[in-house]
Amino acid sequence: AYAAPTPQANPHIRGAYTTTGPQTVNLIPKDNISLFDAASPNIAKKLMEFNALVGDNAMNETESAAISVLLSNIKDPKALHSTNSLKILTSKLLRWPDAQVFPVLDMLRLLVLHPQGAKIVVQPDVDIIEVLLRSRTELPPMPVRLMTLRFFVNCFKRQETSTLVKEHRARILDEMANSLQYEQTPVRLAFATLALNYAVVFRAHTDEEGKLQTLSSLVELLDSEKDEEVLVRALTAVGTLVHSDSQLKTTAVELGVAVKVKELSAVASKFSDVAREVLALLS
Repeated sequence: AYAAPTPQANPHIRGAYTTTGPQTVNLIPKDNISLFDAASPNIAKKLMEFNALVGDNAMNETESAAISVLLSNIKDPKALHSTNSLKILTSKLLRWPDAQVFPVLDMLRLLVLHPQGAKIVVQPDVDIIEVLLRSRTELPPMPVRLMTLRFFVNCFKRQETSTLVKEHRARILDEMANSLQYEQTPVRLAFATLALNYAVVFRAHTDEEGKLQTLSSLVELLDSEKDEEVLVRALTAVGTLVHSDSQLKTTAVELGVAVKVKELSAVASKFSDVAREVLALLS
């Protein structure tokens, strides 16, 4: 069975580890991005299995060999990738039906973490954002939405792809907003992580409209979320957004964020500490 990679703790993220003793760790504002960088062991197997099911968009032997080389080198930062791989991705693999495309998206999620892979993805003759979002159903199968979100999250690592997701912020957040209609926690966690990464980059690159759009999506998430890890990321994103922004703090209070966060801060949980920090910011 194909298993989506699970989020892993990042030792470079402030507050990722629990400390002992009286030391206080400030969780807000967050200043490092989060990633989904765990590799799925069965990507190649699933790609070749599905390749037999997709008709005209199937890879030939030469293309299959090129993609196999890409996958074998995808975790090696010194390995070189050919732009031909992107052509195969955009002309064939990303055109696969929803039922078969999720391992392709999983491969793409890893490719943008690679120093050269990120440069390949932003080739001027390919609008990868348009390719990813076109012709998908409004609510695609859960694995498709999950891998699409994780791709956008991982784009924040490299300058080339970070610029891409900042430029297309409005469309990406708008297209991904209905992720909250999914009940599966991994999808909601990925959406919260996307919002969190935007919150982090907004600290260095002011985007008032983007901050408001991100905050609005987080308000909806906080109203319905029960999972503790998702709430940790959502609350961290809210706190990072409003930190040092008095106008956005006022907006957050008007949207009822302070009331919701006060409720959460009173609950003994993984998110209680960050909830108290957010509440202090909004008070």
